[in-house]
Amino acid sequence: MPQLSSINRIVLGLVSLTVSILLIAGLMGVIPNPAPLQHQSRRSFGESTAVSFMALASRMDSEELQTTLDQIRERNGDVRSIGIREADGSLILQSGPHDEIWTSSTNTVDSDVETAVPISSNSRNWGRMEIAWTPGSEIRVFGFVLRPDLLLTLIVGTVGTVAFSLYLNRVMRHINPSKVVPTRVRDALNALAEGLLVLDRCQSIVLANDSFAAAAGVDAAELIGTRPERFGFKVVGDDPTVDLPWLTTAHTARPVNGVLLTRGTGEKQRTYSVSTVPVLDGQNQSRGVVASFEDVTQLQNKQQELRTALTSLRTSSEEIRRQNRELEWLATRDTLTGCLNRRSFFRDYETLWKGMQTHGTALAAIMVDIDHFKAINDSHGHGFGDEVLRLVSAVIMKTVAEGELVCRYGGEEFTVLLPDATIDQAELRAEEIRRAIMALKFERVSNFVITASLGVSATSESPESPQDLLDQADRSLYAAKRNGRNRVARWDVAKHNMAKETDEATPPRDDEGANRAASAIPFHAVAALTSALSHRDQATAIHSRRVADLCVATGEGLLSLRECYVLEIAALLHDIGKIGIPDSILRKTGKLSPEELDMVHRYNRMGVDMVRGSFGASVLTEIVEQHVVHYDMTNADRGAGPDHKPSIAARILSIANAYDTMVSELSYRGQLTRSEAFAELRKCAGSQFDPELVERFIGALKLRHHVHAENELTVTRESALSIGLLLEQLISALDDQDMIHLADIIETLQITATTHGLMSIAKLAVTLRQTMEEDHDHIELMQIAGELLDMCRSTQSTLLAAGAGTAPPPIGVVGE
Repeated sequence: MPQLSSINRIVLGLVSLTVSILLIAGLMGVIPNPAPLQHQSRRSFGESTAVSFMALASRMDSEELQTTLDQIRERNGDVRSIGIREADGSLILQSGPHDEIWTSSTNTVDSDVETAVPISSNSRNWGRMEIAWTPGSEIRVFGFVLRPDLLLTLIVGTVGTVAFSLYLNRVMRHINPSKVVPTRVRDALNALAEGLLVLDRCQSIVLANDSFAAAAGVDAAELIGTRPERFGFKVVGDDPTVDLPWLTTAHTARPVNGVLLTRGTGEKQRTYSVSTVPVLDGQNQSRGVVASFEDVTQLQNKQQELRTALTSLRTSSEEIRRQNRELEWLATRDTLTGCLNRRSFFRDYETLWKGMQTHGTALAAIMVDIDHFKAINDSHGHGFGDEVLRLVSAVIMKTVAEGELVCRYGGEEFTVLLPDATIDQAELRAEEIRRAIMALKFERVSNFVITASLGVSATSESPESPQDLLDQADRSLYAAKRNGRNRVARWDVAKHNMAKETDEATPPRDDEGANRAASAIPFHAVAALTSALSHRDQATAIHSRRVADLCVATGEGLLSLRECYVLEIAALLHDIGKIGIPDSILRKTGKLSPEELDMVHRYNRMGVDMVRGSFGASVLTEIVEQHVVHYDMTNADRGAGPDHKPSIAARILSIANAYDTMVSELSYRGQLTRSEAFAELRKCAGSQFDPELVERFIGALKLRHHVHAENELTVTRESALSIGLLLEQLISALDDQDMIHLADIIETLQITATTHGLMSIAKLAVTLRQTMEEDHDHIELMQIAGELLDMCRSTQSTLLAAGAGTAPPPIGVVGE
């Protein structure tokens, strides 16, 4: 059963004491009882009136006596009627309706409402005077007549209870309970940074520390007796079913932790983390509540900023991921035609080849070459030539089915791979492509017809490697050209004719056996090495890919497909030794010292040994080893020695490597323009470079520059994709709060952005690293990361918009 509060117990005591005093006073007669006094007064009045009547009866007649009785009745408000009755019971006089009111028949009546006084004459009973009184003022409660003194006691007790309660509650508001708290305890409570309230059972404040008073903006003494609700606290979330924490504790006697409450609006709104505990007495009954108020407004604002930053990051990172996927697709495509580029084709081709070997399935290849394409460019311009390439590639891609590959293998040469196809099926598909190309119409040149020659081979012809299959199809293509063009040639037929006669149009094949072995190099292994180089130094890996493209453009028409493939691999791996070069040398932008150059040469030799040991292909090793040897053999000691002159492929690689180094932004001698680089190549022709190959290289590069001129941007797809993938990792590290990984990613991001010439991104990466080193909060890091994402997204959007004209991937093509 709940116990009474202190105030209620005081009230009960005061009321009990007052009632006891009244009862004792009543017993002692101090408080008079009006009923006996009234009765005695009426009796005396009746007797004196009867005596007066007998004295007047002998001197007055009946009318005068009647008048006298009327006057007596009218002057006494308690008298209802007066009657004079003779001894025989006859009523001789009456004042008022006495005969109707009077009920008694006895001679002596003495009650509260009727009084009969005998009248004697000459010592005999003459009659009596009867007086009817108005009833006394009775107090009845539930049918019971209460004595006035008891009623007085009841009224005083009831009114006193209410009055004392109101008075004490009001008085206690002005009594500060904190005065009874020891000074040292009060000082300790006031020293707390958190606001503190002590509430009684009615949730009224009985103690408040200075921190809460300061936050509330009032004096602590003014808070006593009030309720916390006066400050307009609201539960965060504004859920009407959630009680304020002190009310919950008061009702359940259980502690509540960390409920967020707000107070105020707008900029003045404050947020508090409120915890409450019950105050229990010796019987484990709740006597009140202690509530602490921790101001977490700044923390909540930071959390809101954090949520906003996270939302922005997630939105931007999702867009970056989407654009990365698009760029990844575009990175596998030829810019002009939308077909697979060479390296993506080699990767997917090798996967198909392994599947064919594992499952014993067939695989066919078609090589397509547009007839007289140089004449088309010369007669109608390169713009029309580009239109021809786009339309031809579209025709070819329309013919492919799911799992089949289409690659732009060279300038006007395309490759089609047909899994599970025999040589007969490949011939039919090639004939379909040939007729579709002939049917092409051109708006700019009416009645213009183009044709194509096609070569076909399949695994039924026992190719030794993926490149061998392509080489068979390529040789068949040359057989088709030799026999009049605009036709399809099969390897099983063409190889017999080729054995009998020499085709002057077929490029010379040097060291056929060695090239055949080199062309069997698995491209996945090459990709793994270039990936490792990219992880070590992206600038070198990107340089190698550019050099490989330049080598292929130069070697087309001069080298066979197999030789071009080996040259491309050699270009990708020519700097593989730089994996081991120290960062101090690898990332140096200035001119290297003789000692540093000597170290670079040593690591280049290690790269040659790595290529030799990894692939065992002498032709590939020769190109990588001899590309550093000058045309005039003046530095033959850097290669295989004075008795080993560099091959054509090695000389092409030497020229492409030198050119890309000269036009590179990180070159120690400063970045040269294309024209300046061409002049430098010609200046060194005859000594460092092969003069004929220099001119061939410049011609191929001018043609290649035309092809890419329209879509040439400061930022490449490759650079934007590299930055985008790094930013994906950066966001993941931020989400995981992995500061060590984050620092590594930021450093890589800075180097990568600098390598690609994205200096604005590089500067922002430096700012991000400095912010992290200065131990700034997580929100600032994410805001800078958000700026990086926005900058990268804008760069990617520009590239994607520039590539919007690229032909979309045909449904089911590998590499989509």
